[in-house]
Amino acid sequence: YISSQNRLAQEDMFQAVYYFESDSLVKALNGDGNNYGFLEIIDEYNYTKAANMSNYYAGVSYLKLKDYDNAINYLKSFSSNDELIQARSYSLIGDAYTELEDYQNAITFFKKAVNYNPNEFFTPNYLLKLALVYEELGNLNEAISVYKKAIKINPRHTNSNYNLGLAFYKLGNLKDAKIYLEKTVEVQKNYAIAFIMLGNVHVDLKELKSAVSCYQKAIEINPKKLRAHNNVGLVYRDINDLN
Repeated sequence: YISSQNRLAQEDMFQAVYYFESDSLVKALNGDGNNYGFLEIIDEYNYTKAANMSNYYAGVSYLKLKDYDNAINYLKSFSSNDELIQARSYSLIGDAYTELEDYQNAITFFKKAVNYNPNEFFTPNYLLKLALVYEELGNLNEAISVYKKAIKINPRHTNSNYNLGLAFYKLGNLKDAKIYLEKTVEVQKNYAIAFIMLGNVHVDLKELKSAVSCYQKAIEINPKKLRAHNNVGLVYRDINDLN
């Protein structure tokens, strides 16, 4: 019986998934009058794999619609042995709690995502989200520890290197800020804002020619970066004053 119900539910899901993938999220959730949406599939085909998967789709839909409480409820109702999608579900619950500024629950679910079958492709992203929550709470040292874990798993993880460099900069640790911002632009050569921040570090270290080089690189990448134009002008003024 469950098998036949699951087959019917899978057939009824087809149109809802189409709406979901087309970003017609209200129709994906509620149907279109002729076809079931995810909410009806959950009600009509309870205990089937399709209903379980519909909980996931419904949760993601509500998250995109900024209905964070419903997103959390439906994503919590989803369960899978798939090592990628279950971790992603935990991460999305963390996202919803972050939007609600419920940071302790966000931490709990980002940690669940991190610890569920860790891998080099997705786990660093979950660690990045976790670290950003710690930063939001003002716990910069804990954030630094988490960024380092992400980089240990994937040394070329751009955003973790960049944010770790920023965190050290905020703490006044220019040496380590420089190391990780240099790593950032080595990995992502067109990251204009990272070149600007690295230029700022060079200025604070009195390495003015290196600062100019970084600002000019940022301008080359994005000529509209007014901050880079302004900063390079200030550094040239400082160089002239020294001369």
